[in-house]
Amino acid sequence: MNFSTPRLIITPFTENHANAFLDFYNKDLVMKFIGNGCFNWTKEQLLFKIQKLFTDELFGIHAIQLAESKEIIGEFSVFKIAEETDKVEIGYIINDQYWNKGYATDLLKGFLTSQQNQNTIKTVIARVDSENKASIHICKSLGFILTDTKVVNDKTQITLEYYFSM
Repeated sequence: MNFSTPRLIITPFTENHANAFLDFYNKDLVMKFIGNGCFNWTKEQLLFKIQKLFTDELFGIHAIQLAESKEIIGEFSVFKIAEETDKVEIGYIINDQYWNKGYATDLLKGFLTSQQNQNTIKTVIARVDSENKASIHICKSLGFILTDTKVVNDKTQITLEYYFSM
């Protein structure tokens, strides 16, 4: 999947992106709300994860690049939800030096806009650590609705959903 906003370009991950990804994958601050909180990734582990999750043009891990400089600032993920044909789960990681600059909002707006008229996705799901107030705020400001709260690996996770009007 490729899409862009005035400030960002989103492209599928390539091995050339690995070192930039490892920069933010190995930061405690950046990864504290992500999955199991692994902070010491190797290139081999990263490439294995990417290969396992990348299934086609839409689904998998993508690089978030600044449009002007082409610098990689983060990761955007789109995952299939088992047995669901019209729902996807999204996630993103942005390197901490780019926080509080509106990039996550641009990213999610750009994705929603790119999918609005495709008529293949009806629901976008974001699962967020309950302590990640910034991501929760961004999702809610874009029209995501809180639909579930549960404990996963001793952390409270909330589910937010965005529904495309068809």
